[in-house]
Amino acid sequence: MTRRVFLAGALASVALGCEVHLGPLEGAGGGAVGLEAEGAPRGEVWVYTSLYQPVIEELTPLIASRYPEVKVQWYRAGSEVVSRRLESELRAGGTAADVLVTSDPFFYAKLGREGRLRPYVTPAALAVPRAWVDEEGRWVACRVSTMVLAYHPEAIGEAEVPRTFEALAEARYRGRVAMGDPLASGTMFTTVAFWQARYGWSWFEALRRNEVVATGGNSAVMRRVEGKESSVGVVLLENVLAAQAEGSPVRYVLPEDGVVSIPGPVALLAGSDNPRGAEAVWEVLMSPAGQAAMVRGRMHAPSRRVAAPPGAPGLEVLEGSAFGWTPEFLQAVEQESGAIKTRYDAVMNR
Repeated sequence: MTRRVFLAGALASVALGCEVHLGPLEGAGGGAVGLEAEGAPRGEVWVYTSLYQPVIEELTPLIASRYPEVKVQWYRAGSEVVSRRLESELRAGGTAADVLVTSDPFFYAKLGREGRLRPYVTPAALAVPRAWVDEEGRWVACRVSTMVLAYHPEAIGEAEVPRTFEALAEARYRGRVAMGDPLASGTMFTTVAFWQARYGWSWFEALRRNEVVATGGNSAVMRRVEGKESSVGVVLLENVLAAQAEGSPVRYVLPEDGVVSIPGPVALLAGSDNPRGAEAVWEVLMSPAGQAAMVRGRMHAPSRRVAAPPGAPGLEVLEGSAFGWTPEFLQAVEQESGAIKTRYDAVMNR
């Protein structure tokens, strides 16, 4: 079934009142209405997530206020750690997870191909750009992160700051650049996948010769840039904005060859012990209040109806990036993710 047919069918079902795992419409006050029609959702719901702790702390009372009989349990870790735990549990015969909220779209593509995700479409999802919605309705972005170039103005002059990702391989930046490790960071893996498709492995060879430091996640990169150990860092915009809010002098530029946007999907696990409770959590995440919590976490909400975080570009910049998402790219990288990681390790860590 194509995305257009699936989503059109979803809307038709909403209009006719048919039950096809569709979410409720939003009430005038932004709250979800409709789940209560069959009895209020209740019981324990496990959410496996890479969301920031302050966002979780905001979402928890929000879920409780709307669905007081739903008790959410959070397992929080980096996207790669979450995926390894979930895969291990599934191989062992089952998982406690009811809802998955991480930042590795390729993992969702894999789970979808394996039949591990339950299609569920809400009217709210129809406001999300089509590139960030699964064609079969198995996941939808509930937040979007953005990879940019960060720099410390005391470590590099304004005129010297690289204006493209591609420029990082130039000799003048030798030993001056830090980035995350795609073997440990889901957002960095997405960035590496886009870079490899655009620039090829010879460009990574040049990065290696240029002594680019590639280790840890985004927080580790920010520490290096703030400490002036590295003049420039490849890092998520949300990390830069959070640091600036605390008084950091670190600045950022939007690469002229395109920002890398990383959709953070929400999905329901097939075989969940509490599907209606899981749907309630989904509804809150995609509600106006849930999306506002994402923005306060300095991430973009995947809808132009919601303002960008202060200090960030509008969503149209992410949508218009030369590093654009397509179903073909998602499928190709999902199928080759292991090979990409192996080749990266061989090139950068030999």
